[in-house]
Amino acid sequence: MVSVVAGGLLATWIVVEILLLDQPSWTLTEAVYFAIGVAMVALGVIHGWT
Repeated sequence: MVSVVAGGLLATWIVVEILLLDQPSWTLTEAVYFAIGVAMVALGVIHGWT
């Protein structure tokens, strides 16, 4: 469950950061960290919430 929450927070943080900085596009670093957050959520859900 902690992995799902942490991944969700990471992905949300990246989206909020992009919106606040008002960038024209995503950087490679932001895309990688967003993908890591989504992967953490997906793997946590697939494995089960325990």
